[in-house]
Amino acid sequence: MADDLNVVAIKRLAEKTGRICGSCTMCCYVLKVEDPELAKPADQWCKHCNSSGCGIYETRPGKCRGFGCGWLTGMEDFWRPEDSKIVPHMKGTEEQVLNLSGGPEGLKLVLWFEAYDKYPGRWRQQPYYDSIRQWALTGLRGSANPYTANLIYMANVSGIFGGKIDTGYHPHFQTLVHDRGRQWLILPHHEVDVTGKSYMIAPMGPDRWEAMVFDTEEQGLKVAGVMQEFMAWTKMLSMEQRAQLAAEIDKEIKPA
Repeated sequence: MADDLNVVAIKRLAEKTGRICGSCTMCCYVLKVEDPELAKPADQWCKHCNSSGCGIYETRPGKCRGFGCGWLTGMEDFWRPEDSKIVPHMKGTEEQVLNLSGGPEGLKLVLWFEAYDKYPGRWRQQPYYDSIRQWALTGLRGSANPYTANLIYMANVSGIFGGKIDTGYHPHFQTLVHDRGRQWLILPHHEVDVTGKSYMIAPMGPDRWEAMVFDTEEQGLKVAGVMQEFMAWTKMLSMEQRAQLAAEIDKEIKPA
């Protein structure tokens, strides 16, 4: 049912943005599709994809019909996956150790940038790298932007949250890059390899966030209590003191 509702929402949103997939089939390779009809792993061409596109386009599974990448749904023009070799898309997560980040949703939304494995490190090139870091800042701030505005529009069309969402609302989200089996958490000032790890994000000052990475979720939860106390302490610091603390942390995390 949710997939059917997303199909309607994606169709209307594509009409709103005036964009179409056209010759682009990058999502048919990059993305993992958890569907009994396909069971397609990531970084592998779908068995139905051919030189002309999707061979079963009119009858493709609901998971495919209800998917719309970030470019299709309102991100900058240069993010067209066929050109960028990266598929950006928003997806929910069940992570529970991110509630220190300040977002009211506990950062349950993830803006993924899934890189084509034939172009490793492409996301570190321009204009993509600066854009990804800007999106990371936007997500942690919960700032207004056309892309999340379109996502709210899509949610209201599909009714997937059971009611009308205020069109002036902009959700907080975290930003992750997937590149050849590795996952990078993107923060406004740097990125952290979180492949196979648990982590939490904490605000350290104006437009400054840091991540703590753990081998297991249990370790993260143990530290969470201490971090709550630390955050209460940082709130008592002046803006100048917070900036100084962030500068000291920055020195520690930068490679020699």
